[in-house]
Amino acid sequence: MSYQPRQLDFFSALTPVATCNPVRERRRTRGARAYRTGHAAEDAAERHYAARGARILDRRFRVREGEIDLVVQHDGVLVFCEVKARRSLEEAAASIQPRQWQRLEQAANRYMVDRNVGAATPMRFDVVLMDRHGSLEVVENAHLF
Repeated sequence: MSYQPRQLDFFSALTPVATCNPVRERRRTRGARAYRTGHAAEDAAERHYAARGARILDRRFRVREGEIDLVVQHDGVLVFCEVKARRSLEEAAASIQPRQWQRLEQAANRYMVDRNVGAATPMRFDVVLMDRHGSLEVVENAHLF
């Protein structure tokens, strides 16, 4: 049986034409993977603090000024925690730039106003670094408030 040209047009209408940009698709896949990795790193950081007796107050506190990954109360100290996951701990540590510290400070100030936290409350910024093997390193007082 032979097909007429008009019949072939019908078949092409049934199969979707792949117009997807491979570069955009790789970027989307990479972004989704980074998002899941970030959540996994935050889960690990939360478990780390909880195992040491800290009380988790907030997770992913997001305001216009920025986002704080984890807010915990540990030994009477309010801890604002930034979680970074990269291939190595060194890459994770180097990924925090001065502009991000500014956004974290602004978000922490907003948290204090929104939650009515007094300025006399002891506070600190911690950074939790995670590498591709799942190793965690917590840097307490990583940035002066």
